[in-house]
Amino acid sequence: MNKISHLLILFLFVFLCEKDKVVAQVAHSASYISNFHAGVRHKLNGELAQAISKFTTCLNEDPIDDAVHYALSQIYSGKDELQLALIHTKEALKIDPSNKQYKIELANNYSKTGGYKEAALLFEDLIKKDIQNFEFYEQAADNWVKAKNIKKAISVLNKLEINIGSDPQILLQKASLYLQIKDNKTALSLLVLANKKFPREPSILSALVDYYLGFGSYSEVVSVLKELLEVDSFNGFGLMLLGEIQIDNGEINEGLAN
Repeated sequence: MNKISHLLILFLFVFLCEKDKVVAQVAHSASYISNFHAGVRHKLNGELAQAISKFTTCLNEDPIDDAVHYALSQIYSGKDELQLALIHTKEALKIDPSNKQYKIELANNYSKTGGYKEAALLFEDLIKKDIQNFEFYEQAADNWVKAKNIKKAISVLNKLEINIGSDPQILLQKASLYLQIKDNKTALSLLVLANKKFPREPSILSALVDYYLGFGSYSEVVSVLKELLEVDSFNGFGLMLLGEIQIDNGEINEGLAN
């Protein structure tokens, strides 16, 4: 028998073994199918203990069925047994790494159990495959903040601006994060930029007022407050604040007028 024949036989042997392996993974016994359907029925009826029992029986026969692991993760999550939910979601994703829903569920489970870094990394991975999904950016940034890695959160928001576009709330969020790490200069530059890009936007003007109250001067606070009140003349807090500042600065008549 020549070398080519040996290689052909080896290839066929490997192919048939892999085929048998796949068949073994998807071909379940009648009792397995019965237990799975019963588990689904119990889950839908809110009979969670019975559902867990049926799905566990399924796993005893086939421990690498991702659908069963995912069903159990949802049940345990609903029962606030978050560590068990995390275990089964990890197993489901390990079996089917390309499943987007499993990855989202695992990220949420990590976040609920304090694994903020792991959650953030999973959401960043999801962003790579769906760069227009605003929620993935928000979740990634939020989990980085909870993980006390503000610079990573800012990096995610920068990617959001590049891939989706600038937005007043994104700029305000970034400015707030820079304030958290005591980079007041960058925070102010972002607020000023936001005011130029989105003029007369009340939320930006309010943020500038807050900034100048903490770090600015009387004239800067009054200037922005007046601009804010031109846009939102019924802003009671703004009117009261302007009046108090003017009275404190000796401008009694102007302050009383507000």
